[in-house]
Amino acid sequence: MPQQMTVNQRTLCLCALLLAASPAVWGRSARSWVERGNEDFASGSYSNAVEAYGRAEAETPASPRIAFNRGAAYYRQGDVTNAVSAFEQAAADSKDSWLRSRSLFNLGNCRAQEADTAMAANLEQALEAYGRSVQHYQDALALDPTFKEAAENIEVVRLVMKTIMEELKRREEEAQKQQDLADKLKEMLDKQQDARQENEKQTEQVEQNGQTEESREASQQQAAKQQQMAQESEQLAEQLREQQQQQRQQGQAQPEVSDKLGEAVQHVEQAADEQKQAAQQLSQQQGREAGKRQEQAEEELEKALKALQENQEQQQQQNQQQQDQQDQQNEEQDQQDASDPQGPQGDEEQEPEPQQAPETDDEQSDESQDAQEPEEASMIPLSDDVSKILEEEESNKELRKLPRGAWRPVDKDW
Repeated sequence: MPQQMTVNQRTLCLCALLLAASPAVWGRSARSWVERGNEDFASGSYSNAVEAYGRAEAETPASPRIAFNRGAAYYRQGDVTNAVSAFEQAAADSKDSWLRSRSLFNLGNCRAQEADTAMAANLEQALEAYGRSVQHYQDALALDPTFKEAAENIEVVRLVMKTIMEELKRREEEAQKQQDLADKLKEMLDKQQDARQENEKQTEQVEQNGQTEESREASQQQAAKQQQMAQESEQLAEQLREQQQQQRQQGQAQPEVSDKLGEAVQHVEQAADEQKQAAQQLSQQQGREAGKRQEQAEEELEKALKALQENQEQQQQQNQQQQDQQDQQNEEQDQQDASDPQGPQGDEEQEPEPQQAPETDDEQSDESQDAQEPEEASMIPLSDDVSKILEEEESNKELRKLPRGAWRPVDKDW
């Protein structure tokens, strides 16, 4: 999974306004503010566009089309929270299924943008936000079954959700592996302590009563058990080494952080060597010497367990640092957006300008005006970061280029 995995949506509709000039519906002042907002939007002055649309709404409350354009301006300004409110208002107030579907579509874009922001810090939150995004796209498609962009967004976001779920599963499995290794280490430590105590008792009896056939047989049994523990320790060291390699391959181990898994491997290998020496001495009825080796093996296993636990703590700290860095970047971006009246400019691809209000004074009701479908909707192309995810799919599927924007369909393989 890439370190930065986003699905910045390919298209954000800007509804071209067809405004009736009837005083009963649109006052000339409201119309002029809308025209000014359209001009500001086209020039990239999104803060000014938001203000102009807001003044138009003051003249014409509950206008879904003005709310829609205000939401688009907020979105391009980087203010996703206010964009959500505006698009929700447009969807709730409009009687036009076309406009409602585009409002819901853009709500899906907003939720996906929220998911993009959460991606680096919290995959669970990102997955939840992407799920809300898909629901909005589905609602938009239900209102307009011909809405190709909504259907394609569903496919792309579902692919990203699939990738996130695979990554969450991988992390869960990795955490479980480390916990299993820690449990095995603890079990080995307990067995080694039991073996040492058993040897101490046997050694005391031999020193008191002398060597007997029974004591020699007991020593051989202890030696066999100790040799078996040495083999298990070697296997455990190999499992730790594999975990270390996986962690390095996945880029989780930072160079400036000591490799605790590597330390654990070394300590377990040293414990295995001590256990082998203890087994050999036990087979030769050298109980006191074997006991020292067993005690040394315990110390090495304790150090390995501590190193493994520190590795888990370091991973948690790294995750927290990533989240803190993401939060700081978001805060810096918010401050930059607030100080930049132009707002983020996005891609350099040209956009069709929204239509200006007509100069006629034909009387229309608000319902009939909402029923008119714009002749063309401006599509705001955003970044192509999701292509990184598509390129990482195991099969190289052919992706055709769509006529508008940078959309590419994704095969259903989940």
